[in-house]
Amino acid sequence: LQQREIDMTVAQANKGESGQSPYGSLQGSNVDPEWVQYYNAIKRKINNEWTIAKGDAAGALVAKVVVLIDANGNVLRNRFESASGDGSFDESVLRAINRAAPFPTPPPSLKAEVLSEGFLFEFNPTNVTGSISSRI
Repeated sequence: LQQREIDMTVAQANKGESGQSPYGSLQGSNVDPEWVQYYNAIKRKINNEWTIAKGDAAGALVAKVVVLIDANGNVLRNRFESASGDGSFDESVLRAINRAAPFPTPPPSLKAEVLSEGFLFEFNPTNVTGSISSRI
């Protein structure tokens, strides 16, 4: 299973700005827009639920978690691809995922893939980024 890292931030134009994502344009790529929209909805919900302790913000902690979602948007399973090594930081990651659930129901064209491949999210003290499967 080959994965490439990408932060799928939806570009929003603020006054005086171009609205271009700092991660480049998805235009002209073969990224499924439906997949990107669903991925961003999940990431946004997790970010809204994640509280970072002040001590964590100063460190260089990183945790990567694979999240499998069922056809109703419930978390089927999550597992660390790599834990940060800090128990409280890792626990805050799992807590954010569980609080954010249930997620929106996956579009019919993505249900099988979200169940079998899931999403890889990377948590660091400043935000949640992630990866999606070989669809990109």
